Amino acid sequence: LKQNKTLDGALCGKTVSLNNSFKAECTIPQNLAPGIYHLEAITLGNSVYNWSRSDPPINILTHSYIEYNASSRVIADRPTVLEGRLLETNNNAPISTHNLNIELDGYQVEFIADDDYVDIFTGSLHSVRIAHIITTNQDGYFNFDNIYSPGDHQVEITWDGNLFINGSSVTYNLTAVPLQITPTSISALARGERVSITGLVHAEDMIPERGENVALYIEDQYLGTTQVDEDGLFTYSFVLPDDEILRDVDIIYELINSCLLYTSPSPRDLSTSRMPSSA
Repeated sequence: LKQNKTLDGALCGKTVSLNNSFKAECTIPQNLAPGIYHLEAITLGNSVYNWSRSDPPINILTHSYIEYNASSRVIADRPTVLEGRLLETNNNAPISTHNLNIELDGYQVEFIADDDYVDIFTGSLHSVRIAHIITTNQDGYFNFDNIYSPGDHQVEITWDGNLFINGSSVTYNLTAVPLQITPTSISALARGERVSITGLVHAEDMIPERGENVALYIEDQYLGTTQVDEDGLFTYSFVLPDDEILRDVDIIYELINSCLLYTSPSPRDLSTSRMPSSA
């Protein structure tokens, strides 16, 4: 094998001709870079025949693979990043500046905007949001930023390959879990006293990023908005007016940016009495 006819090449096989024909099994050296080579066949000659050579061009290929780091569960309706890398199989060399194809739940993705993609076969618009075209960098790395609706999803990442490197694909499944609010139980609220409403925002055992906004209401009366901390916890403190009407009410929790409303499961007593522990 030679890339340049005038230079030495790599011996990849030997054979003996039989009835004016030959068949040789050639082994391509594993460290040989892919590209266009000349497969040079040389007869050594004898007392009857002079030596001769033939050097037809041949493409030497290599294989690729996609490695990725992704969780099988993500928080629904929130940005999720898939990180991966496109590499050559033999030597783990990065494959750079190549676009990858993405299929979400069986739909081919055509990148047109930050918040929509189009099924190229039906033309229908889907709501999964794509941040940018997926292209490997000079080290073969890529990121896939997406927001998933609640439920099970399948993502397939494919590279078609090129003249010298075979393509590859990888498929993974994930479940997008919606956020929920678990409030701390409150037995009573006292007029004229400071009250703290607390709770936890979570998606099963997953905690959202710091800064999720939670709005609170007593029935249709807006109290205010607070943010969760790095542990998913939130606190809102206020003083209940002295003239608040005594009654049973619902405390309503609203998670902003996901249209999640949570109503306390049992009535809360707006009472002039103190909590039992401080009576």
